[in-house]
Amino acid sequence: MGMDKPKLGTVRIAPSVLAMIANLTTLETPGVAKMGVGSNLHPAGGGLRTLSRGQQGASDGVRLVVLDGAVHVDVAVVALPGHSLRHLGKAVQQAVADALRLMVGMPVAEVNVFIEDVAD
Repeated sequence: MGMDKPKLGTVRIAPSVLAMIANLTTLETPGVAKMGVGSNLHPAGGGLRTLSRGQQGASDGVRLVVLDGAVHVDVAVVALPGHSLRHLGKAVQQAVADALRLMVGMPVAEVNVFIEDVAD
């Protein structure tokens, strides 16, 4: 006779919360001065422009879509001077993907980083 745990219900996380996680994680990445304006982000353009279906969320400099259980993220940043922009972009991608996987347990399909400017 096994002791099955009763089902407690479901946990749902709003896409806007996922976007805030991406925002805060990006700001903590060394080399990021601030979030970008996001003019290149969905729906005007960017990596997510073709993903019109799915649950969408946004935060300053972040747009995301949850589609088929996976998160697709666009992030716009302003870099600090003296940092390799290529390395910065890769660091933001990895940090955002790791944070979303660890904090909410969702697979991350893509993290697109748009470096809009370098701070003065």
